[in-house]
Amino acid sequence: MTASQAEASLSNEAAQVLVQVKKFGQSITYFETTAIHQASVIEKNAQLSFSKGESNYLEWSLLMNQVIAIRLGYLDAVRNYNLALIQLDYLLAK
Repeated sequence: MTASQAEASLSNEAAQVLVQVKKFGQSITYFETTAIHQASVIEKNAQLSFSKGESNYLEWSLLMNQVIAIRLGYLDAVRNYNLALIQLDYLLAK
């Protein structure tokens, strides 16, 4: 492999990682602007409904599972974004 081929390969790989960075950044924006707020509303309503006796433990636990899934999705997006940034930094430092 020649030096120019290696540079082209590195550029392609960096471009692919940059696409991932943008994708995960958009996911983070979605979670921070919409999903996290929805999770808080679901949690508040589930707690209120359960404390008033309007829902049972099963319904409450199903709603809390949704809340946890949303929050885990956010954490996964942040993790993947950070990993992509680290990979991009590595590729650009070569």
